[in-house]
Amino acid sequence: YTSYLVRRDRATSFDTILDTYGVREGLSKEYIGVKYPTIGKQTSDNVKFIADDFSTIEKTIYSEEPAVFSTYDRYIDVNTFVDYFLINEYFGNYDAGEHSTYMYKNSGDKLKIGPVWDFDQAMNNSSLHEADPSTIAMQDRAFLAQLSQYTVFVDKLKKRYSEMRASYLNDDYIFSVIDETTTYLAEAREREW
Repeated sequence: YTSYLVRRDRATSFDTILDTYGVREGLSKEYIGVKYPTIGKQTSDNVKFIADDFSTIEKTIYSEEPAVFSTYDRYIDVNTFVDYFLINEYFGNYDAGEHSTYMYKNSGDKLKIGPVWDFDQAMNNSSLHEADPSTIAMQDRAFLAQLSQYTVFVDKLKKRYSEMRASYLNDDYIFSVIDETTTYLAEAREREW
């Protein structure tokens, strides 16, 4: 066993790109690159373990057999996938799920997704696509597309969204954070001058 951190993104020369089931079968648009262990600490054995382990998860999530697919919660930490889905959807981070998408697994644990990352094209800041607030996008992303077809996962999304709208995603809370940040930045600028 080995703990690992991987990133779903475009293939790069500075990551070890895994040969996984999802890539071989054309089920994933992007590649899985190993970020940890770092290249200097990678061995053929731990890279093989990560590729095999990740492939097992992919085979479960991409399975068309309900009996196999329904075991996905044995392999992934569902709550992290729910939170990842909701935060990226809320902020219109349509790059998420396919690019700059980090996942990690501690030895003997379940695969977790996160942290949320790379919001440069979020909140309608993309030069490529206009955000459409009347639609959602995360249900079309790798892994999340399959999970979104399962009522149990969708029910978890609904429940967690209600919880988050009552706290961190509450309009008043968000505007207070914006106001505090704006005030802090204005005061910091004044101190610099």
